[in-house]
Amino acid sequence: MSSIELPVVDCYNRIGTRGDRSCPRLAEVSQCTECGVYRDAAQAFFDRPRDAEYERECGQAVAQRAEAVRRSTSSAVVFGVADELFALDTRCFVEVAEARPVHRVPHRTHHAFRGIVSIHGQLELCVSLEELFGLNRSKSHEQQSSRMLVVKDAGNRRWVLSVDRVYGIAQIDEQEVARAPATLAQRASRHVSGTLVWQGKRIGRLDGVALLASLNGCVA
Repeated sequence: MSSIELPVVDCYNRIGTRGDRSCPRLAEVSQCTECGVYRDAAQAFFDRPRDAEYERECGQAVAQRAEAVRRSTSSAVVFGVADELFALDTRCFVEVAEARPVHRVPHRTHHAFRGIVSIHGQLELCVSLEELFGLNRSKSHEQQSSRMLVVKDAGNRRWVLSVDRVYGIAQIDEQEVARAPATLAQRASRHVSGTLVWQGKRIGRLDGVALLASLNGCVA
């Protein structure tokens, strides 16, 4: 970085407290830092004019910081349901559990509501994402519900989502999220805010607010 050159005032190094101490002003002050010459030199340094190169480099630094903020990231749990892969923000999660027996509840007719399931001795409401999203299952994905995702909303109301597979946690660059494809099942598309590529796989990013609202509707 270039800079404006100022007259060098280093008497404190030559004849001051850092030098041979021959400066007559030392009779009036105990340290060079208390001398007006030292203070004036310091003030001149801070008041020096900025050159064009300095301002250009500062502008670049600010722009780079703004770009870093704009390209924010978030984390999401990636899981599979039937033939589709989805990602849901980690802030929605309580835990990931193995599949457990689900007990039907009489007089509940919503197609996606499976019943209640015990998680660590606590009864939770269980919803099938395959049914909620209206997904088709191919023969290559005949296995069903090997994992259960315990999620919650802002009010700490909890649900258990039955899914097929859990792949891990993805770090999502918000600038790399694309629009959801029109080929996605209609009921699923209402819950997908965009798509992204993770480890070579195309994934639907779920809108947590829309999903949790639909879960409420399953048991209303």
